[in-house]
Amino acid sequence: MKATQRLYYKWCMVPLCSSTTFKTSDKLFILVARGKRLKWLKACRRAHKDISVKTTAHICEDHFNLEEDMNNYVKFKLMEDLKKMKANLVPHIFDCQPDRKRSHTNRPFVESLRYILIRYCLYCENLRH
Repeated sequence: MKATQRLYYKWCMVPLCSSTTFKTSDKLFILVARGKRLKWLKACRRAHKDISVKTTAHICEDHFNLEEDMNNYVKFKLMEDLKKMKANLVPHIFDCQPDRKRSHTNRPFVESLRYILIRYCLYCENLRH
């Protein structure tokens, strides 16, 4: 660690993930960029209202495949260079969340389309007989 870097407490903002800089000091914590914050929160299933906009948000390495998700993985590992994540990357590994079903049910228009399709099939079936 460089002498000019200031140490501060980091915690993973993914619900049910218990990684912190105190518990797991050897883990890498990726800073959530301001422009990607809502997209990453949605991927993690965390309500954006739960975290203040002033909070510096991090996600631990458990939610990424670093070898594939970093542009400079080898350079980072060998020379402790800055982390450079791929541009359109979002966290995608959520082993800490046992139930990864969607938090919402099917959208209303999908339900109505399903209903229309079923009625149409029944109508066509009745025409045959």
